[in-house]
Amino acid sequence: MAHSIERTLPSSPGAELRADLEELEKLLVKVNGGTIERTLKLLDKAYLQMVALRDQGVDVKAEEGLWSGFEVKLQESASEFVRAARARGGLESLRQQFAQTEGLWWQLDEVYRAQNRRSLFKALRWLGTIGGLFLIVWIVLTYVIPPDETTVLLTDITYELEKTIDARDFEASREIVEDGLVRADNAVELLLWASVIAEQLGKPEEAEAYRTEAFKTDVPPARLWVSLGNNRLRAGDVDGAECAALTALELEDTNAQAHFLIASIAEMLGNIERAIEYFNLTYDLAERRQPQLAVIARVRMGNMMQSPGSLTESEVQERELVCE
Repeated sequence: MAHSIERTLPSSPGAELRADLEELEKLLVKVNGGTIERTLKLLDKAYLQMVALRDQGVDVKAEEGLWSGFEVKLQESASEFVRAARARGGLESLRQQFAQTEGLWWQLDEVYRAQNRRSLFKALRWLGTIGGLFLIVWIVLTYVIPPDETTVLLTDITYELEKTIDARDFEASREIVEDGLVRADNAVELLLWASVIAEQLGKPEEAEAYRTEAFKTDVPPARLWVSLGNNRLRAGDVDGAECAALTALELEDTNAQAHFLIASIAEMLGNIERAIEYFNLTYDLAERRQPQLAVIARVRMGNMMQSPGSLTESEVQERELVCE
């Protein structure tokens, strides 16, 4: 059953900034060819908002603290941004089209090259004086390696697919995913989307068939259930998303992504106590192996606790969760 979420527009520049930072927090989890432009533009917008508010004497220390975390994430994800930008003509092209500041995010291709050079120099200390190998490695790391065709194809298909999902046009989504499955040789990402779309169209047997096909791959089942849950949540199926996350935890009770998904759903439904519990669990589980997710969980919890009325919220949306 699909659920619609009503959103209120920010009522002040400060509220608008916090809303933009919250969106950025989600976008920075995993940037791709479909989100790269929005992410870069929003980084510019949020930065300019923060500067303007600070110049007006507004206390933006909390926002600046969050922003510092974003800058660390940006440097850690430089290679991810460069790959995502290739699907849109490269970071240099995007920079010329859209840049309004000289922020770090527009220079991530330079950061990526610098990181590669540092890695290269470390390797050379082990290789000694083998000049020929130095030249080969330098050429490989300096010049742009063409993106994998399958990755680019999946990025483009997913981008178009998610637009129709967000518009709740599931018939159009079905056409895109069926064509994509043929072109991308039944990629597991598209099989999971096909299952969710069939659920939304009231075709449970078809949804089960796509899901069964996806679970024949070598991808760990718990990870597949988390992906399925995230897809269901994007399609508006809150209960189905939580059921998928709980199934993932039955298979792997230390899965940080599953805990994060449950926390996000609890926050959405106004169950602050449950959200805090699962954001804390996410942090504890992800701190060593998934530090970026740990930071995001801690920031999400901090923002939630700073929101007016969040800790005194008494109305929790009650529902009976039935998982098949």
